[in-house]
Amino acid sequence: MKPCDRILFVAFVATLPASAIREKAQEVVSRADYQSDAAKDPRGALLFWKILRWILTPFRWLFDQMEGLPDALRWVIVAVLFVLLVLLVTHIVWTFVNAVRGGPRRKFVLASREKEILPSEYETAAAEAEAKGDYIGAVRWLFLACLLRIERAEEKPIRRGITNRELLRRYGKSPLFDPLSRFVETIDSKWYGHDICEEDDYVICRQEHSRICEIIERRSHAIGA
Repeated sequence: MKPCDRILFVAFVATLPASAIREKAQEVVSRADYQSDAAKDPRGALLFWKILRWILTPFRWLFDQMEGLPDALRWVIVAVLFVLLVLLVTHIVWTFVNAVRGGPRRKFVLASREKEILPSEYETAAAEAEAKGDYIGAVRWLFLACLLRIERAEEKPIRRGITNRELLRRYGKSPLFDPLSRFVETIDSKWYGHDICEEDDYVICRQEHSRICEIIERRSHAIGA
């Protein structure tokens, strides 16, 4: 548009009444070029406002129930609860996403499985079980400690899922056979069976545990020599 045409256009608009100008402006603004995404898709905007009202309804109810308190305190309480809700929802979503993706929680479980357990930990658990009068539990902890010490001494893991009888067959010609047999007999009769494990049974197994430790120690000295 040329400068002279612009001047004529402005002069023409100036002669129009205000109502005509407003109608023309409304017509221009209502065109598709001036519509936002929300206006083009009223269903999405309506759904958003419904969800927002649904979320805010309990907070509005709580605010009304605290009538009588200072308004500032009411707003603080509602705001704190709203923040806590947002944090809770975020945590739930984050946990769900990581569970689906096999994220940090899965890695943590795998890392805990790979954590090296020391025989002394089982032996401590046996002593604690003994102090509580749980003698069969103490025997089982000592048995696990013995197996772990044997694994570490032989540098060869014992197959997971091996039965007690298979274990005895494996060490049938070893000095470890007799002390291991005592453990297996006690566990089979007192844990899997109906007999009661007495303190004397635990004392005998504790002696066999010491015997196994001595056998392993002698072996290590012989290898070192």
